[in-house]
Amino acid sequence: MPDITLIEYFDDHFYKIEHEGNTYYCPSVTTKLGVIDKPFLAKWRGDIGNREADMRSYEAANKGKRIHWAWEVILKGGVCIYDAWHHPTYSAEQIAQLKQEYGEVAILRTQEEMLHIKRLEDQHKILNPIIRGVEIKVYDIENRDAGTIDNILEIESGDYAIAGSKPLRLARGVYVNDLKTGHSVDEEDVWLQLSPYTKMLEELWKIKVKGALVTHTNANVKTGIPGLKTLFRSRDQLMDQDYPAYRQAAALWERKHKDDMPKTLTFPSLIKINPKQKETNPWLDMAKS
Repeated sequence: MPDITLIEYFDDHFYKIEHEGNTYYCPSVTTKLGVIDKPFLAKWRGDIGNREADMRSYEAANKGKRIHWAWEVILKGGVCIYDAWHHPTYSAEQIAQLKQEYGEVAILRTQEEMLHIKRLEDQHKILNPIIRGVEIKVYDIENRDAGTIDNILEIESGDYAIAGSKPLRLARGVYVNDLKTGHSVDEEDVWLQLSPYTKMLEELWKIKVKGALVTHTNANVKTGIPGLKTLFRSRDQLMDQDYPAYRQAAALWERKHKDDMPKTLTFPSLIKINPKQKETNPWLDMAKS
């Protein structure tokens, strides 16, 4: 299998793919979809101002990353704990013991984020899926597409109370599952993201999926699993309707960015200096006195 590395530099997302002695750089699917105009976002920014919008977007993105990370840890056999900064539940020794027992521990600091994980746990208990993959990177060198699938689930046939008031009927098979943690989900454009993920997965894994799921953990629903809504799209809809639309959006992005390459600045994880000081420093002496 090729070596695939995600390169993130602020809002730029590229994948570096080492394949058969060659190196390729593929923009992420979500980067290409950024070309689609979103009038509601422009209105939202106009209502609250750019500075406030930037801050809220930053906070929401980081919250989403923490929830994704915690669920990834759980699906890979680790545990997630709620340990508030202002009122810690676990001692350092207890956390060390959990790490020794389970391998990895995800620590969430807010009740809100832990509630998202609880909703995911409830969905998992109902679906009882086989986990076929977690955070799986997929790519298409020819089209310069790449992305990361949150979960790949194998699910038995049944009616599942995971979509609000009406059960969601699923056929037995493999599903691409994407987690969304924001206040809303664009139920049209989201499939433009999952259709290339589905196509790339099928070509790389040599399988045929049943469809795609979107698990929205911040939904305005009170039945089924309160706060969680699962959306479904069949493979035929993804391939026949959504993938051609995605290719049109990607073509618009590539028209302006076909020569784009990722910035490869490496951020250090630790910075330390050894400042030179004279044995006697009158400024420090004054500050101490």
